[in-house]
Amino acid sequence: MKIRPDSTLVMVGDSITDCQRIFPDNPEGLPADLGKGYVSFVDGLLTACYPSYRIQVLNRGVSGETVRELKARWQADVLNLKPDWLSVCIGINDVWQQFDGKNEGQSHITPAEYE
Repeated sequence: MKIRPDSTLVMVGDSITDCQRIFPDNPEGLPADLGKGYVSFVDGLLTACYPSYRIQVLNRGVSGETVRELKARWQADVLNLKPDWLSVCIGINDVWQQFDGKNEGQSHITPAEYE
């Protein structure tokens, strides 16, 4: 990974990214804002490997969201933050919500919309 000092890494997605992070978002990226999952582990690894780089990791995962909701918040949660690096992990809700029966009658995410 060719990451530079003072870089910003935004990690956006659904519950797999969210993983019990604290809301509202804190612009400083405090540890509680990172959640208890892979975003926190990535932050720890980057800090251990590059302690002088001051890499800012921001978690913008929202549990339960589909790609449709992510698209609606893309400007605020990604573009406005001007990340140097971006990780996107979303899609499980786009699939399972079609089979759980809770959202009957709602418009499901089609493969074309997901793409």
